[in-house]
Amino acid sequence: MNSNLIGVGLYTIAEAARFSGIQARELRRWLFGYTQTSGRLSAPLWQTQLTQTGQSVIGFRDLMEVRLVKA
Repeated sequence: MNSNLIGVGLYTIAEAARFSGIQARELRRWLFGYTQTSGRLSAPLWQTQLTQTGQSVIGFRDLMEVRLVKA
């Protein structure tokens, strides 16, 4: 495990969905972008705190931003 991640607070998309009340599918689209049926790429709304990990996890700061966007 990367020592830079100690104390960050890691959340899976399923956990973040449960804590925020937002559907996991919508969170993935917001945080990681998606490809539309027309083939057009839609970028993520912001670069997540843990982009460098290459994992579909988010940090505490991202969880708080998600909650604010929902509000």
